[in-house]
Amino acid sequence: MEATNDIAQEDAMTTIADRAAEILAGWDADDAAAKERLEAHTAWVTHMVEVERIRPETLPCIHGTAFWPDRGQVCTSCESEAEAIAYDYRTPEEVAADRQRAALAQAEREAAHAAEPGSWTDHPF
Repeated sequence: MEATNDIAQEDAMTTIADRAAEILAGWDADDAAAKERLEAHTAWVTHMVEVERIRPETLPCIHGTAFWPDRGQVCTSCESEAEAIAYDYRTPEEVAADRQRAALAQAEREAAHAAEPGSWTDHPF
């Protein structure tokens, strides 16, 4: 009986680890897409400034917000992202470890919630 419980616990941990890997892969895909969008936007801005001779402060940001920093208008998304980068003193290894812990915690929460009777997984539709 104890061996059966050990196997069940191993299966549950494997499932949680697999789900954590899926979560991380999703986050990595989101990061890659965001990087691709940023590179495309940067290339567009460079073209508009260097070839079309448009003032960079008149161009919309990556979020599509038209703003004019010289008039004190700033995209709040750009501002918060810049602050997050500027004040993040973690090494890439620490960032990766934090992401791993967060993905594992999310997978554990999902598994615990799915195991509850009457959880959303038991819903008929």
